[in-house]
Amino acid sequence: MLRRLFNFSGALMLFLVSLLSCQEKVEDPISPAIQLMPGNHCISSDTIIPIGASITFEIHALSGTFNLTNFLIDVEGTETLTYFDTGMNTSYMELEKTFLKSGDSVELWSFIIRDREGYQSRKQIEIRLDPQTQYTPLHAFPAQDF
Repeated sequence: MLRRLFNFSGALMLFLVSLLSCQEKVEDPISPAIQLMPGNHCISSDTIIPIGASITFEIHALSGTFNLTNFLIDVEGTETLTYFDTGMNTSYMELEKTFLKSGDSVELWSFIIRDREGYQSRKQIEIRLDPQTQYTPLHAFPAQDF
Protein backbone atom coordinates (compact mmCIF):
# COMPACT_ATOMS: atom_id res chain seq x y z
CA MET A 1 0.00 0.00 0.00
CA LEU A 2 2.81 2.36 0.89
CA ARG A 3 4.55 1.54 -2.38
CA ARG A 4 1.42 2.47 -4.41
CA LEU A 5 1.12 5.76 -2.54
CA PHE A 6 4.81 6.52 -3.22
CA ASN A 7 4.40 5.70 -6.94
CA PHE A 8 1.25 7.82 -7.17
CA SER A 9 2.86 10.82 -5.44
CA GLY A 10 5.96 10.49 -7.65
CA ALA A 11 3.82 10.41 -10.79
CA LEU A 12 1.83 13.42 -9.54
CA MET A 13 5.03 15.40 -8.88
CA LEU A 14 6.39 14.54 -12.34
CA PHE A 15 3.11 15.65 -13.93
CA LEU A 16 3.09 18.99 -12.06
CA VAL A 17 6.73 19.73 -12.91
CA SER A 18 6.14 19.01 -16.61
CA LEU A 19 2.95 21.12 -16.59
CA LEU A 20 4.65 24.13 -15.04
CA SER A 21 7.74 23.88 -17.24
CA CYS A 22 5.64 24.02 -20.43
CA GLN A 23 4.84 27.71 -20.04
CA GLU A 24 6.69 29.87 -22.53
CA LYS A 25 8.87 32.45 -20.84
CA VAL A 26 10.31 35.42 -22.66
CA GLU A 27 13.61 36.50 -21.19
CA ASP A 28 14.13 39.82 -23.01
CA PRO A 29 10.74 41.01 -24.31
CA ILE A 30 10.72 43.74 -26.95
CA SER A 31 8.55 46.76 -26.11
CA PRO A 32 6.09 48.10 -28.67
CA ALA A 33 7.15 51.03 -30.87
CA ILE A 34 5.18 54.20 -31.61
CA GLN A 35 5.78 56.95 -34.16
CA LEU A 36 4.13 60.26 -34.99
CA MET A 37 4.26 60.53 -38.75
CA PRO A 38 5.20 63.88 -40.28
CA GLY A 39 3.10 65.24 -43.09
CA ASN A 40 1.83 68.45 -44.60
CA HIS A 41 -1.23 68.45 -42.34
CA CYS A 42 0.03 66.34 -39.40
CA ILE A 43 1.96 67.43 -36.33
CA SER A 44 4.89 65.23 -35.28
CA SER A 45 7.05 67.52 -33.11
CA ASP A 46 6.86 70.48 -30.74
CA THR A 47 5.01 73.41 -32.28
CA ILE A 48 3.11 76.68 -31.71
CA ILE A 49 -0.56 76.84 -32.71
CA PRO A 50 -3.34 79.46 -32.33
CA ILE A 51 -6.34 78.73 -30.14
CA GLY A 52 -9.07 76.72 -31.85
CA ALA A 53 -6.80 75.53 -34.67
CA SER A 54 -7.01 71.93 -35.84
CA ILE A 55 -4.33 69.55 -34.58
CA THR A 56 -4.01 66.37 -36.64
CA PHE A 57 -1.82 63.43 -35.71
CA GLU A 58 -1.01 60.31 -37.70
CA ILE A 59 0.11 57.59 -35.32
CA HIS A 60 1.74 54.28 -36.26
CA ALA A 61 2.42 51.62 -33.63
CA LEU A 62 4.09 48.24 -34.01
CA SER A 63 4.02 45.43 -31.47
CA GLY A 64 7.18 44.01 -29.97
CA THR A 65 7.07 40.56 -28.43
CA PHE A 66 3.35 40.74 -27.56
CA ASN A 67 0.28 42.13 -29.34
CA LEU A 68 -0.82 45.74 -28.78
CA THR A 69 -3.79 46.04 -26.44
CA ASN A 70 -4.15 49.70 -25.36
CA PHE A 71 -3.60 53.15 -26.87
CA LEU A 72 -3.97 56.44 -24.99
CA ILE A 73 -3.61 60.14 -25.74
CA ASP A 74 -3.16 62.15 -22.53
CA VAL A 75 -2.94 65.94 -22.58
CA GLU A 76 -1.44 67.80 -19.65
CA GLY A 77 -2.32 71.50 -19.55
CA THR A 78 -3.99 73.28 -16.66
CA GLU A 79 -5.29 69.78 -15.86
CA THR A 80 -4.50 66.33 -17.22
CA LEU A 81 -7.14 64.89 -19.53
CA THR A 82 -7.38 61.67 -21.51
CA TYR A 83 -8.39 62.69 -25.03
CA PHE A 84 -8.41 59.17 -26.46
CA ASP A 85 -8.39 55.67 -24.94
CA THR A 86 -9.02 52.50 -26.89
CA GLY A 87 -8.44 48.77 -26.58
CA MET A 88 -7.37 46.31 -29.26
CA ASN A 89 -5.54 43.04 -29.84
CA THR A 90 -3.36 43.52 -32.89
CA SER A 91 0.24 43.56 -34.02
CA TYR A 92 -0.01 46.92 -35.83
CA MET A 93 -2.02 50.12 -35.45
CA GLU A 94 -2.39 53.08 -37.79
CA LEU A 95 -4.61 55.97 -36.71
CA GLU A 96 -5.26 59.56 -37.79
CA LYS A 97 -7.07 61.83 -35.31
CA THR A 98 -7.90 65.54 -35.32
CA PHE A 99 -8.38 67.69 -32.22
CA LEU A 100 -8.72 71.43 -31.51
CA LYS A 101 -6.16 73.54 -29.66
CA SER A 102 -7.44 74.60 -26.25
CA GLY A 103 -6.74 77.91 -24.52
CA ASP A 104 -3.94 76.46 -22.37
CA SER A 105 -0.64 78.24 -22.97
CA VAL A 106 1.35 74.97 -22.89
CA GLU A 107 0.08 71.44 -23.43
CA LEU A 108 2.15 68.27 -23.14
CA TRP A 109 0.65 65.60 -25.41
CA SER A 110 1.55 61.99 -24.51
CA PHE A 111 0.90 59.13 -26.94
CA ILE A 112 1.13 55.80 -25.11
CA ILE A 113 0.94 52.31 -26.58
CA ARG A 114 0.86 49.19 -24.37
CA ASP A 115 1.02 45.48 -25.07
CA ARG A 116 -0.77 42.66 -23.28
CA GLU A 117 2.03 42.27 -20.72
CA GLY A 118 2.04 45.98 -19.82
CA TYR A 119 5.20 46.95 -21.69
CA GLN A 120 4.78 50.40 -23.17
CA SER A 121 6.28 53.07 -25.38
CA ARG A 122 5.55 56.78 -25.23
CA LYS A 123 6.04 59.79 -27.47
CA GLN A 124 5.58 63.29 -26.10
CA ILE A 125 5.31 66.63 -27.83
CA GLU A 126 4.73 70.11 -26.48
CA ILE A 127 2.17 72.35 -28.12
CA ARG A 128 2.29 76.01 -27.17
CA LEU A 129 -0.35 78.66 -27.67
CA ASP A 130 0.57 81.21 -30.32
CA PRO A 131 1.31 84.47 -28.46
CA GLN A 132 -0.32 86.44 -31.31
CA THR A 133 -3.62 84.67 -30.64
CA GLN A 134 -6.33 86.98 -29.39
CA TYR A 135 -9.80 86.18 -28.24
CA THR A 136 -12.43 87.73 -30.46
CA PRO A 137 -15.80 88.96 -29.29
CA LEU A 138 -18.77 86.63 -29.57
CA HIS A 139 -21.30 87.55 -32.20
CA ALA A 140 -24.90 87.35 -31.04
CA PHE A 141 -27.80 86.93 -33.40
CA PRO A 142 -31.36 87.83 -32.42
CA ALA A 143 -33.81 84.98 -31.92
CA GLN A 144 -36.12 84.36 -34.83
CA ASP A 145 -39.78 83.54 -34.49
CA PHE A 146 -41.01 80.91 -36.89
